[in-house]
Amino acid sequence: MINRLLNFATLHPGRILSLVLALTLLALAGIVDVKTGQLKLGIDPSINRLLPEDDSDRQFYEHIRRVFGSEDVVMLALVSADAEKGIFTPSMMTRVGRITEKLQALPGVDRVQSLATAPNLRADDDSLDISTLSEQVAQDPSVLEGLRESVMSNPLYGGNLVSRDGRVAVVLVQFKDLDDQEFLAQDIDRRIMAIAEAERGDANVWMTGTPVIKAETTRLLLAEMGFVLPAMLVVGALFLILVFRTTVGVLLPISNILIALVWVLGALGWMGRPLNMVTVIVPPLVFTVGLAYAMHVMSEFYAAREQQPDHPRFDLLVREVLSTIGLPLIITGLTTLTGFFALGLNPLLAIREFAWLATLGVLCSMLLTLAYIPAMLVLLKERSGNAPLNSTRLFQSAAKVLARFNLRYRRSIIAVSVVLMVLALLGTLRIEVATDFIGDFPAKAPVRQQYESIRSAFNGASPFYIVIDGHAADAIVEPVNLRQIETLQAWLAAQPEVGGSLSIVDSLKLINRSLNGNDQAYYRIPENRALVKQLLVFGGGEELDGTIDKSFSVTSIQVRANVGDSASITALTERIEQRLAALNPPLSARITGNTVLVSRALDNIAGGQLFSVALALGVIYLLMSAMFTSWRAGALALVPNLIPVTVYFGTLGLLDIPLTPTTSLIACITLGIAVDDTIHYMVR
Repeated sequence: MINRLLNFATLHPGRILSLVLALTLLALAGIVDVKTGQLKLGIDPSINRLLPEDDSDRQFYEHIRRVFGSEDVVMLALVSADAEKGIFTPSMMTRVGRITEKLQALPGVDRVQSLATAPNLRADDDSLDISTLSEQVAQDPSVLEGLRESVMSNPLYGGNLVSRDGRVAVVLVQFKDLDDQEFLAQDIDRRIMAIAEAERGDANVWMTGTPVIKAETTRLLLAEMGFVLPAMLVVGALFLILVFRTTVGVLLPISNILIALVWVLGALGWMGRPLNMVTVIVPPLVFTVGLAYAMHVMSEFYAAREQQPDHPRFDLLVREVLSTIGLPLIITGLTTLTGFFALGLNPLLAIREFAWLATLGVLCSMLLTLAYIPAMLVLLKERSGNAPLNSTRLFQSAAKVLARFNLRYRRSIIAVSVVLMVLALLGTLRIEVATDFIGDFPAKAPVRQQYESIRSAFNGASPFYIVIDGHAADAIVEPVNLRQIETLQAWLAAQPEVGGSLSIVDSLKLINRSLNGNDQAYYRIPENRALVKQLLVFGGGEELDGTIDKSFSVTSIQVRANVGDSASITALTERIEQRLAALNPPLSARITGNTVLVSRALDNIAGGQLFSVALALGVIYLLMSAMFTSWRAGALALVPNLIPVTVYFGTLGLLDIPLTPTTSLIACITLGIAVDDTIHYMVR
């Protein structure tokens, strides 16, 4: 049955090639829009696919975003050239106002916060002035003289909207119903920067924020794919030239790989699914596996042609090659497919998408190798002249030397392998699960330099929420509960990873002071519950929407971390959770935010990786035991697959390379290649 299917390619090469061409054109239509010529396939940098779909942390985060808005803001900083006056000059205030106004008109923008929109609460005997800083300056320019002191003494503004040295003003852009892909597709970050550049004058402009970093990460990945894949093709072609030294020996494997890549990416495009931070490694995987499959067929073909240079029927020669190489190639493909398919049981959506996409890639590579290459060999025979140059003798000689070495020193080789395994296992104990998206950029990349500049100016640029629930209406306005929040903020301020925090307590104390003639003695929490609520209702305004809900039962502390890598964030959040457990009833608290979810997702990936690799190895063992009809043979065949995977993880630990969404899956690629070599060797 198998031979009959394999022979179809040699009997009907024209049909095979017509089918391949039709499917390739169909796949291309899924990658590129035929009408506009634009690329339909994109990369999704969001964390959603790194979390289980029913993850409670993810659902809670989405709920909090709806209540308090997203903490994922774009931070646009305007740096004054005047070291003495800083941003407190008429020209700088005017620029901040114009930039703020223009940013509010951008699509998807929900709210823009800056000195131009910040209310400056002032009270006298007869009235309460809640106009913004810019409005007060416009009405009375003399206000500008005392503006610096007023702003810097305001805990909501000093260190948050203005740097502590007064030289940097930040504009915070918050979005609503605008996901990461839409942000990237509309070039929102570049449009923000263009507005700032047009208005900055002699000032410098910096920009950062999670949306900006995600957008630049996507562009970086696309640029790397545009470089890495062609580079892999060039290196692969050079290797094929070295091995086969024929045009056919180079072009057939390369075209085979390219077609498989087009089919896989086309399927993704037709399904409307973008590549994500994990599935982006599928194209290199398809290239690696496809090259190995094609090499086996072409190698067997040239060996058969060398042994039978005067074979009367070229199609029969190709058929004989397929009868020799076809079965082990199919078994190899099915085993690799099963290994990747086992990853589909992982609870993380991104890993499952990688599993089915890798499975599709391996399947396409295997089918094309067994159909497209034989069909092309049969057709090209009519146009080929002399037999291809023989370049296998060097490799055959090297293989004989290696075989003699292996037999002579087999005990030493086994001993070295055991030592390597032990060292690798020790290395795995040192593996850290971490990622630092900004650290993936070159040190001189503008996105990294601007992030570091803003983080330095404001002592942090990685925000997250601590959500505090009072479990009853008006629970948060109870003075005793507010003092718990105040104490918690004082504890947060003592943590080295925390650059600052804002809560309803800061707003309340500021309102209380402002309504009492700015007397510093009133910068405190009132003793009376009714007074607290009155101050918040009449003096808070829209500024409180991001810190407390309408029923005064749930509030949030916005924490700004001065670290960005997930390992440091995880250590900080674990410490905070221990502190939150000490809150007195009725208060309970929970940490959330994009930064926190990324850290937790990485922990899930690490745990899921061990399960996935173990499952894949178990399935491969069962398949090889069944194939060789021996449990012992299956165990023997498993060893060459187990060693490289263990050594890979051990190398990560020994070299202090963190386990990230992408590095965690390289073990799967290693396993796929090892299975390929093992089966071909043992079948022979």
